[in-house]
Amino acid sequence: MTWISSTLYAICKGISLVCLLSMNRHVWADSTISTTEKNQLLIEPNTCVSLHMNQACFVNLKMRWRTTKPNNYCLYASTQESPLKCWVASNQGIYTQQFTTDKTAYFYLKLQQNDLVIAESELKVSWVYKKQQKSRLTWRLF
Repeated sequence: MTWISSTLYAICKGISLVCLLSMNRHVWADSTISTTEKNQLLIEPNTCVSLHMNQACFVNLKMRWRTTKPNNYCLYASTQESPLKCWVASNQGIYTQQFTTDKTAYFYLKLQQNDLVIAESELKVSWVYKKQQKSRLTWRLF
């Protein structure tokens, strides 16, 4: 009987410890986000999937950015030279766009006056089928 009660006590103690640690981690993560002074550029989704390798994929991107100081910022894509959008005297913004690419694309948040990169993010491209399989029905003449 004592073995069972000590085992139950150990299990309950372990569960309590896990709950306490997970709560502590959650609070710590929230406080880190609110006190961190870091420029961010987040894209959703961050992966675009096409059917075959080297085939274009299509995705509706939602880009969110924030900085520590308001300024004039522009959002750029590695696939084009002109900015996607610019903001005046802002420290955060949201931009949505349908995007097509066949290779990994990079997005940059830059200061408008000197093209200094403030934050960047990556859109990865992956494929369902990596290589085109050759047809197994080929003619052979010996």
